[in-house]
Amino acid sequence: LVLCCAAISLGQRRASTDTQSRLKYDTPGIQLDGILSERKVYGPPGYGETPAKDKRETILILKLRHSISVEPAAGAEANGSASLDSAKNIEEVQLFVDQSHRADAQKLMGRRVIAAGTLEESITASQYTKVFMDVKSIDAKP
Repeated sequence: LVLCCAAISLGQRRASTDTQSRLKYDTPGIQLDGILSERKVYGPPGYGETPAKDKRETILILKLRHSISVEPAAGAEANGSASLDSAKNIEEVQLFVDQSHRADAQKLMGRRVIAAGTLEESITASQYTKVFMDVKSIDAKP
């Protein structure tokens, strides 16, 4: 009986991952739906390796309503893209918002929003989630 239920549970997990959104890096205009929040993180110089010396920073996080998978765009390597690794079951992304729009984003904290922009693979210490978005617009979800 336990084996039977485990098999059913595994089958349900496969079905749910098969239905998640599959997106491409380096594609402008992608829209993500989620709850906007802030997170305190360690910054330079050690990004958490030297907490006593590291600057504390606040980043924007979008907790997605539905997980996504992100894959390299066609010809990514030939085009010089840094986003070459697939990412699965992504439930949150860091948002990079232009400083001139940061105050507008602050007003939406804790609310459901639609963020539109381009997804990239995180490759530097200042990118705290596996996938981040270079945001062009962020609006409250009606």
